[in-house]
Formats: sequence, C-alpha cells, structure tokens
Amino acid sequence: MTVEQGGTRTFMVLSGPFRNVGDTIIRRRGIQWLQAAGTPHVYVGAGRERWVADVVPDGDVVVHTRFTAWLRALLRTPRRSRALALEPGEFSTDHRFARPVLAAAVLAVVVRLTGGRVLQLPRALAASSPGWGAVYGVAVRVADIALWREERSATRFRRGSLVPDIAFDDPLADPAGSASRSLLTISLRGDREPVDARWFDAVRGAAADLGLQPCVVVQVESDGPRATEIAAELDAELVSWPAQVSSSEQEEALRSVYRRTAITVSDRLHVLVVAAVEGSLVAQVAVRPTTKIERHMLAAGVPCPSFDTGRDSAAVVREGLSSLASQREDVLRRVGIAREKAAWVRRASTTTLRGRPTFGIAERPVTGSLVEEPTT
Repeated sequence: MTVEQGGTRTFMVLSGPFRNVGDTIIRRRGIQWLQAAGTPHVYVGAGRERWVADVVPDGDVVVHTRFTAWLRALLRTPRRSRALALEPGEFSTDHRFARPVLAAAVLAVVVRLTGGRVLQLPRALAASSPGWGAVYGVAVRVADIALWREERSATRFRRGSLVPDIAFDDPLADPAGSASRSLLTISLRGDREPVDARWFDAVRGAAADLGLQPCVVVQVESDGPRATEIAAELDAELVSWPAQVSSSEQEEALRSVYRRTAITVSDRLHVLVVAAVEGSLVAQVAVRPTTKIERHMLAAGVPCPSFDTGRDSAAVVREGLSSLASQREDVLRRVGIAREKAAWVRRASTTTLRGRPTFGIAERPVTGSLVEEPTT
C-alpha cells in the first residue's frame, strides 16, 4: 500500500500539563513528525487555547476541541490515507486511565484492519496494572512502529524499538551556544523531598571548583516555589516563570540560559535533555533520586551521572561533576549521535506513515539496543 507524499491524515490525541516546557516540546515535535507525512488531526479538548498556541506548530494542522468531531474525521478519512499516532511521552495503563487505554487499543485495531497505519511515538510507561497493561499491549502489537524511550517499558511490552527521546530531535537546538559557558544551571522538582545541607554544600562547592556561577531556572511552573528557595540559599540568579509568560516564551528564555551553561543539574528528564542538546553537560543530583533519568539517558547513549546526596558525600558529588567537566568533548559527541539517531527515527516514521516500507525499525521485537540506520 502506498499513499502519495503529503496525503496521509494522521490522528493523535494530545494530553499533558499546561505549564510544562518539556511536555510542550515533545508534543510539538510529535506533531511536526506527523506534518512531514501529511496533515495531522489533533484532539486537544476544550478550554486549552493558550496551551494549543504553544504546542501546535505552524503549518497544516487540524485542531479538534471535541472528541466526537475528531473521531468522525478519522472514520470518514479514506482508509488507506489515514493513520493513528499515539502521542510521545510518559503514559500509564492502570485503572485511572482505563478509557484512553481502551480507546487506543480499539482505534489501533480498527485503523490497521482497514488498511491504515499506526505509529507509537517514543513513550515510557509510568504506572500499570496487569489487565489494562494487556489491553494497551494490543495497540503495541498491531502498530507498524512502536517506539520506546527507555528499556524497562520496551521489555514490558516485548515489541518495538528502543530509541532516544523525541526531544533529542530538536531543530531549535544550538549546541555550539555561547563561547563562554559560565553557568552551573539548576532546576529541581517541587513535588519531591526538599534538598538537604549536603546537596547545597555539593552544588556550591562544585560551582566554586569549576569557576561557574549558579543559576536556578523553572521549566515546570509548579516547581517555582522550590526554585525560589534554592536560588535564595545559593544567592543565585533566578529565571522564574511569571504567570503572563507563555510556555513558548519560557522555552526561549531557558534555551538562552542552557546555551551559556557548562553543567546542568536537575531531577527532571527534559530539563537535562533540552540542556544537553543545547550543549550543556548534564547530571542528576538529588536526595534519593529515582532511576527514570538514568534509564532514559542510557537508552539515548548520553552520559548523565546520578548522585544521591542522601548517600553520597559532598566531596563525592564535587569530584563527580569535575570529572564530568573533563569529558566534555566525548559527551557532546555522544549527544550528537543521539540526535542523529532520533532524526533517522523521524525519517523512518514519516516513511511508514506515507505507506512505504522501512527497514531496521518496523515490525521488530525489542533488542535492547538503539535502532540504527541501515547501510544498504
């Protein structure tokens, strides 16, 4: 089956928080992947105009605020010209999300059985229950391409390809950045345990060791109070997120900071990914950090050391960050490779949406390694 170039209508449901720059970036990039194959139809729900303005890119995109209208458009699209895309990012398959999980499985089966295409953009499983996980597994099994951004999720569903997070495929990035990278940039979650004295000693000492100025930024609006506290304790510059500033405007401000940053410290995945593609070295420094960031960076092949200040001494953290600074050339080379692989996955996905065969990515079991571009 072949669809003429530009002729595929790809349908996707968009969710996610309003004031989260990382989630905005990955959803906008997901739509851009679909635009390369034709016209995306995205369902966004009602009352989200400000978020839609940030997340929907320029170009040919049909935005639906009513699910029934979106579904009607999907069903009325000629069968061989339609595709279903499952949005990138973190998702859950426990009982709280029964309806979207069931909808994804049913629509994936309907689209595939009637000659359309199904693409799962890079995802990661956050929470699951056995029953609803099995239901979502139906969508994974019928998908032309199922992309996973960390290995634990890929292993759970036993089908698909392990690839870098979609944010590594970033056309806005400028890894060369500023000639003078004088900042040690910090962004921490506001919904986790507060950092302790050892954390402050470690970060303050590392900045002094490396001759860097601390700078605290807010990439998720709800992290604002925690950022204010940290900036005050470190006597650091604060890039806050005022209510009148849009997600796109905040993203622009943050990219400007990351391009002047030598090392970024965070416990948020997309703070570190966006900083990395902008040329900053990255590390997780937190009290009892989770393994989420390590798993995602491992899948991308990007070095990102993790330090637990509930266990590691300030001296260990300072030594680790100094060691990271000495590996800058190799780390940036690996980030470049991750970006190239993410770009190839985009091209392969677009080819599939157009109804043409792809090699090395579609219809494959999980191998635990990154997808690689074929040489023949």
